[in-house]
Amino acid sequence: MPQKIALLGLGSVGSQVVELIRQFPQDFTLESIAVNTTQLDTIIQRFGVNKVSVGLSSEVVRLQREFGIEVRLNSLSELATDKNIDIVVNALSGYAGLQATYDSLMAKKKVVIVNKEPLVAAGEILMGLPGKLISADSEMAAGRELIKDMNIADIVKLIITCSGGPFYDRKGVDLSQITPEEALAHPTWKMGPKITIDSATLINKAFEIIEAHHLFGLPYDKLGMAIHRHSVIHAILRTSEGDTPYISPPSMLIPLAQGLFSPRESLYTEENYRYPDDCTQLQKDPDTSRFPGYELCVQIGREGGLAPAYMVGANEVAVQAFLKRRIRLTDIPIVIERTLGQVQQQADPDLEAIKVAMSFADKSLAKNIIEHPIKYGLIGPF
Repeated sequence: MPQKIALLGLGSVGSQVVELIRQFPQDFTLESIAVNTTQLDTIIQRFGVNKVSVGLSSEVVRLQREFGIEVRLNSLSELATDKNIDIVVNALSGYAGLQATYDSLMAKKKVVIVNKEPLVAAGEILMGLPGKLISADSEMAAGRELIKDMNIADIVKLIITCSGGPFYDRKGVDLSQITPEEALAHPTWKMGPKITIDSATLINKAFEIIEAHHLFGLPYDKLGMAIHRHSVIHAILRTSEGDTPYISPPSMLIPLAQGLFSPRESLYTEENYRYPDDCTQLQKDPDTSRFPGYELCVQIGREGGLAPAYMVGANEVAVQAFLKRRIRLTDIPIVIERTLGQVQQQADPDLEAIKVAMSFADKSLAKNIIEHPIKYGLIGPF
């Protein structure tokens, strides 16, 4: 019998989840969806969706009238904890969906999570819940396969690869003059705007280091990063016997399918992909000095407590401000650092404290820093 999926979000990655459901109707059905998009009507008709959560009250009335289905306003957790659901996919951008992820894990669901922020901010809490949490990041999927059935003591290092974004090789470029349009032009991945900007600053890779720490229980000194421009090596396992890379095409459909099919073998393949001739080239000791957000955010992850939650909230608002041309790309890590400089650390926070910290950083602290660029040492608007 096909497993029933609740899909939270329909951006770039959520649309790929829908594509996998279309390809494997004998394995999966789309039972419910939470989204605000013009594609919603088509998806309801095509997949026979039974429950929908939307963000506009006018849409509740319209969808109920036109399709005769159950429609709720902002009811992520209701969809995620529905007793009929087998798999919850959190494909929302940023830290949205943290509460729904927590609730679905408490309800012992399998949760395939696409965004990093819930794990970065609340990894210790989420990993201790009774459900099964699977990251659909390509690097996390690769790491999961590489260290499967291994003892942590036998792992010298798990190296997460990084494309370097659009600017790693452009040594002479003044990153403070980079426009949002340039930063959104990722060389290998097609992603949503938030994660694409995080890739340009390398903050995305810092988040993945933190994510791997929580998912795999690896200490930070057993985690590292290497630059790999082709994005076909997703992670490398280093043991006393040498390095073992995990190689696959740069397609999000692969880790998404692995997450959906787990613990079974994924049935999805990309047989026609042609690997570049130099696809195994790596820079194992990357120079991140031009991207201070990487080291800053890894260190905040090491600190733990409430610090990662403040970091997530500050980065969220800083990225949006850059996309609106209110600050520069190089201002983003400064906003994070200034935000953390105004808060008090708290060890072992509960979920409510984490949510408050993210929201406070996003809607108050970092927002105030962005509105006073000179005072806080930012370059400011274009």
